[in-house]
Amino acid sequence: MIKVLYSSVLRLLGVKIFIFLLLVTRLYHLRYGGLQMKVVMLLGTGVISFATMVVAQSPLPPDQPSGIYTSQGHLYYWNNARKTTCHVVNPIQNRVMAKKGVTNRDAFFTPYNYKDGCLWPQGVYEPQGEGKAFYINSHSQICHIPTPALHSMLAQKFGVNESSSFAIISSGLKNIGICPTPE
Repeated sequence: MIKVLYSSVLRLLGVKIFIFLLLVTRLYHLRYGGLQMKVVMLLGTGVISFATMVVAQSPLPPDQPSGIYTSQGHLYYWNNARKTTCHVVNPIQNRVMAKKGVTNRDAFFTPYNYKDGCLWPQGVYEPQGEGKAFYINSHSQICHIPTPALHSMLAQKFGVNESSSFAIISSGLKNIGICPTPE
């Protein structure tokens, strides 16, 4: 609340400084003109630039718990540790994230430091109608699971998640082809 009030006061002061300088430079020009006006305009431009910078500065990042928030009808995942926001791409991703322990929050939220669509959580995915299973690891990589034995091991360790199409779940990930078999 104090941060919002402070930001609002700075914006208001920035606008008042801008208007004041505009009036002063106009009056000075009418009275004296010439070379002095150029000096005043240069000084005024610097102060106006500063005032504009104060008015246009970004808001401070929110200090809210990590989780999924709704803003203007869209779902966003807020990572408080990294101070980044990503867009939850569809209801299936929302359910998968909730199943992995991400909490849906009911609070006011404005996306900050937006990073596009969220990556899908680590685990096994079996897109319907594609006849293949894929594994997303913790290094932003996706791979095809080639054998039933590897599928069983990965599914047991990370779980099989509800899935969208391969095109949707692989967006933003590096496709490394066939998953390596652990030694």
